[in-house]
Amino acid sequence: MSAVGRGSMVIHAEYGRGRVLMLRGQGRAIVLFASHLLLPRTVCIEELTSLDQQAAEVAVAEAAAGTAPAPAAPARKSRVKAPPAVVLPAAAPAVSGAEACALRQVIEALRCGVVPGERIDSYTVGRKKEIESFSGLLDEGRGVRLIFGDYGSGKTHLLEVFEQQALRRGFMTARVTLDPDAVPPSHPKRLYRAVLRELRCPGAPCRGLDPLIEALYRSEAHTRPFDGRYSRFFSPVLFARERASAEAYAVVRQWIEGEEVIVDEAQEAFAQCLWPGERPLALRDFRTHGRLYVHLLGTLAVYGRDAGFRGLVVLLDEVERIDVMSWQQMAFAREALGHLMAGVLPAGELRFDPDDLYKGGHAVYRLLPIAFREDQPLSIVLTFTPLSDTYDFIESLIDPRHFGLDLRALGRKDYDELVARIIELYCAAYAPFRPSKERADKIRRHVRREVDACADSPRHVVRDIISLLDAERVGPVFEPAA
Repeated sequence: MSAVGRGSMVIHAEYGRGRVLMLRGQGRAIVLFASHLLLPRTVCIEELTSLDQQAAEVAVAEAAAGTAPAPAAPARKSRVKAPPAVVLPAAAPAVSGAEACALRQVIEALRCGVVPGERIDSYTVGRKKEIESFSGLLDEGRGVRLIFGDYGSGKTHLLEVFEQQALRRGFMTARVTLDPDAVPPSHPKRLYRAVLRELRCPGAPCRGLDPLIEALYRSEAHTRPFDGRYSRFFSPVLFARERASAEAYAVVRQWIEGEEVIVDEAQEAFAQCLWPGERPLALRDFRTHGRLYVHLLGTLAVYGRDAGFRGLVVLLDEVERIDVMSWQQMAFAREALGHLMAGVLPAGELRFDPDDLYKGGHAVYRLLPIAFREDQPLSIVLTFTPLSDTYDFIESLIDPRHFGLDLRALGRKDYDELVARIIELYCAAYAPFRPSKERADKIRRHVRREVDACADSPRHVVRDIISLLDAERVGPVFEPAA
């Protein structure tokens, strides 16, 4: 075994030749093998041999035996027609100072390899089918989409596109990156807390529950116990917003947001404002309470609609991280995600019986319905790299072929369009700067070489484009080969 890295061509005794997509912890690598092009596989690095090392060993053996092959004939020049030159913007668009500042923030995010929060549509290429599918999900107002994609294929970028589209169409959103430690799918309370932290309401300047509470706390239908819009969890919070002291209301907010609050303290806070309804329940971090937290997400979606929004879209990134979990954690994660699927899909579209999901310990939790309302406008989008274990996990819940969107690799034309769009965005941000035609063509050729060599992801390509534009505007950063 020799050292291998991202992009290395390797050979495996069982799976044959492949390319390393990513190195993982504990001496493992994710490899796409020619014999299994559908799903990458996670294997031990010790099981891999670099093809460069293998070729060197063969050459040494042949030289020692006097059987080294004759030098190869010079390769013929390719007759493939060169692509058209990049078309530069005719003139730098006139923008205000505030607009130019916003555009430069977008460029700075791209320069750092971060997905910006704005203008993402202006440089999204090759994803028309996926965007149309998500638009259909928003039309339906409830459902699931699964995004399959290789590492670096743009899954996180597409989630940002989806989130901005949902916000423009009036939906609340929450985009959460799953993490085995901080936000594991096996702990539904931590997922719920992350959703509340990342909750965005259209037009609101900040994240969180405040816009929803401010819109509804004067509504009798939402604050009166046992009325048509009553929620055992959110109605007392709305009630306390107007009637409790600042200190008591702070305790109430910590309770509903899943912070560590002693139940007696929460009860005392509700008693202070003379809450006439049911006493608050403990929001525990038990991994078996998936039903409770999906019920709360459904309540958020319905209350959001009552506040004038169209519903709630939860976007979960890096679902494939479940592949590092133990078998017991996987079982808990299946319970939690199973409740999510049951909260947004009819039973006929599930591959399991919702009644078989664990209902919690005490009767008060078991009696909670999974959905707050049958017509709750809640949608879930999940992205993951289609590793075999993860794919099997999802396949046990729903049919991936029905709800899945496979991110194809961007082609040459897509990257040519990407170069043109980034240049246009850059020119608008730094007007009156315009790159020379020679520089633009040099950038396009550099990107083509990187794509042809499968050496870069779209994110890295964008960073390269901006670095090369910086080189002409402020001085050399790095120079591509001619």
